[in-house]
Amino acid sequence: MLSRKQFSGWQRIHVEGLIITCLIGIREQELLQPQRIQVDIELVRREPDSPTNDNYGRVICYQAVVEKVRAMTSDSSIKLVETLAERIADACYADYPDLTSLNVKIGKPDIFTDVSMVRVELERIFNKEVS
Repeated sequence: MLSRKQFSGWQRIHVEGLIITCLIGIREQELLQPQRIQVDIELVRREPDSPTNDNYGRVICYQAVVEKVRAMTSDSSIKLVETLAERIADACYADYPDLTSLNVKIGKPDIFTDVSMVRVELERIFNKEVS
């Protein structure tokens, strides 16, 4: 078995296809009738120096990420998907400051009848010293 000092690895946590129905948008119709949005999140960090050994406290909890996104979308004061993406990114980094990068995509699959999805994508790369 390789020693952790012999390689540099990455952990990528994906939340894909989270469908939430909420009030979001700036058009009158969007403010009156809830619509579906799709949220995709990728969280990246360096692999820990020592194995996780089934220690739940040493991993990124995807359940907590999903629950936080659901709570954010229940706040109908957010009008823009860009704002929602920023808040999701901020919350993920606050909860997991060892992230090296993250990507948040938010799409509206039902906004146009002749378009399968419109989507905004936010990517953040955090400059961290490599030890």
